[in-house]
Amino acid sequence: MKIKNIEILHFRGVPNSLFVDFSDKGNKPVSVIISGDNGAGKSSILDAIEYNLQGRICREPLKITSESRMPLSLRNRPLLGCNTIVELDNGDRVERGINVVFSEDKTEYKIDNSFLHRSFSMSPIVLRRNDIISFSIMPKEKRQVLFFSFLYQNYVKIEDAINNWIHWEGDQHLTLLKDEYVRLKQERKELVRKLSELLNDNIDNIPFSVNEKLRSFILIKKGKNFFDNIKNHKNTFQNQRFIIRKNLNIFRLYKNIVDINEKILGHRHKMEEALNPNVYGVKIQARREQNAELIKSTESMLTDSFREVSNLDFIEEIHLELGTRTDASLEISIKLKNGRWTTPQQVFSEANFDLLILLLYLSIIRVSVEKGQAKVLILDDVMQSVDSVIRAKFMDFVLKVCKDWQLIVSCHDDLWKQQLEYLFIKHGHSVKKIRLVNWSFQDGPQIVDETSQMSIATLEQAIATNNKQIIASQAGLFLEYMCQQLSMSLSISIHRRINDKYTIGDLWPGIKSSLKKTNLKPLLDEISRDMMARNMLGCHANEWAQSMSESEILSVNHQYSVR
Repeated sequence: MKIKNIEILHFRGVPNSLFVDFSDKGNKPVSVIISGDNGAGKSSILDAIEYNLQGRICREPLKITSESRMPLSLRNRPLLGCNTIVELDNGDRVERGINVVFSEDKTEYKIDNSFLHRSFSMSPIVLRRNDIISFSIMPKEKRQVLFFSFLYQNYVKIEDAINNWIHWEGDQHLTLLKDEYVRLKQERKELVRKLSELLNDNIDNIPFSVNEKLRSFILIKKGKNFFDNIKNHKNTFQNQRFIIRKNLNIFRLYKNIVDINEKILGHRHKMEEALNPNVYGVKIQARREQNAELIKSTESMLTDSFREVSNLDFIEEIHLELGTRTDASLEISIKLKNGRWTTPQQVFSEANFDLLILLLYLSIIRVSVEKGQAKVLILDDVMQSVDSVIRAKFMDFVLKVCKDWQLIVSCHDDLWKQQLEYLFIKHGHSVKKIRLVNWSFQDGPQIVDETSQMSIATLEQAIATNNKQIIASQAGLFLEYMCQQLSMSLSISIHRRINDKYTIGDLWPGIKSSLKKTNLKPLLDEISRDMMARNMLGCHANEWAQSMSESEILSVNHQYSVR
C-alpha cells in the first residue's frame, strides 16, 4: 500500500491549499525526492502525511498548546481549521483535520484523532534527525521510554495508543502523579491562607478539602445570601466599594479552591489506579515486554546492516541489552573480531554512532513491515550530520533492502540530491523529483516537478516556434540530458573532471560504444552524423550556422525525440 497524493489545507506552512502528487505519468505511486531550501515547506508536507496516516506530528500526541507544534497555519485571521486528505493506491481515501470553534470566552480545537489506518499502525513511517538526537541524549537507563511513543503496536484507535504511552521507570508514573498531587495541595494551601485573612478566621478552622463544607462555612461567616448576592449583584452593601471588592475576592478564592479540589480528587484516583497492579502495572509490563520483543528481534538485522554500511571492519556482533540496569534500560554492546566486548562510545565516531541509531530505527520499521505495515518510509533530512560517504552508503543500502517500498526523501543540499538521483537510477528504482520554491507566509510553497522539466514536450514547444536555432538547441539539450541519465545506468568509461561536471562530448562516445552492439546501432550512427546540427546551430551564434536547412534540423529532432 502506497501514497498516491495528498491534499493539504491550512496546515502548518501551507496557509491555503496544496496538492502534492506522488504518482508517475501512469498514475502509479512512486518514490519521491523533495528538495528545497531550509524553510521551503518540506517538513510541512511530511508532517501532514504523518498526521493524516498516524495521527501525530513527530511522535507527539497531538494537542494545541504554546509549547507544542502548531498544526494550524497562523497566517489566517480568524484562525481556520486544517484538513489533510491522502489517497492510497488501494482506493482508500483517508481524511483527518482540526476544526476551530469560537465561543464568547475561548477557542476550542476539535481534533480528528480517532482511528489509525490499519496499514500504518505499528511503527512510524517518518524518520527525522531529532530521532537520532533523542536517542543520543537519553540516558541508557531510560532508553526504552523512547519506544513507548515510537512504537504503535497495532492500536487501531489513537486514544488507545495514547493511553499506553506511559513514561515509566519503575514507579516513575506514580512519582509524577505524586509530585503533581503535592503541587496542587500547596497551591490550595496558599489560597486557603488568603481566604482565612479575608474571613478573619484561623486557617485550621476552614474545612477547605470538602466543597460542600467550605460553602457552608462561608455562608455562616458572610450570611446565608452571600452567594446569591454575588451572583445577582444586589448586595445590601452595594455602595460600599471596599466591602464589595473584599467579598468578590472571597468568592474568587472559593471558586479556585473548588477547582483545585476537583483536580486533587482526580489525581488521587489516578494514584489509586497506579497502585493497582491490575491497571497501569499490567499495561506497563505488557507494553514493555511487547516492545522488548520487537526491538530484540532486530538484533541480527542490525548487525548485518551496520557491518555492510559502515566502513568499520572490526565489528563482529551488535547486541541489544534490555532491562539489565533498570526496567527501562536499553544498552548497546559491540563485540569486536578479537572477541572483546565494548560499547559504541568507546570505538565509534559520532557519525558511526548516528548511523548505528539510524539503522536500529530502520530495522524496527523493516520488522514492522514484515508483520504487515505498509512499505512506506519517509526520511526527513535525517542524515544531516552523517558524512557524505556514510550517508551515500546508507541510502544505497536502503534502496537495496527496500526495493519495492515507496521512499520519500527530503533534502536541501543540491550535491546530496544529485547523489540521491544517481542511487535511485543505479537501483532501477522509479523516482519523481519535486522542488519547493518561493515559500511565503502569505501563500506557502510553490511546487516544481523537476521530473518532467526535460521532456519531449520541450521539443514540441520548440518545433512550434519554427525557429531552427531553438529547435537545434533544445534537441541538443535533450540529447545531453539523455546522456546524463544513461551514463548513470550504463557501464561506460568517463575521464574524471573537476566537480564531476560532464558535457555531451564526454558522455556520448562511451554511451555509443556501450550500445553499438544492440539494435539501436543505426540510430546511434544517425545521431553521431547529424550531431553537427547541435554543435553548429544549437551551441553557437554564427551566420554560417544559420544556413542549415530546416529538413536537417528536423531530422535531428526526429532522431532524439520520436525514436
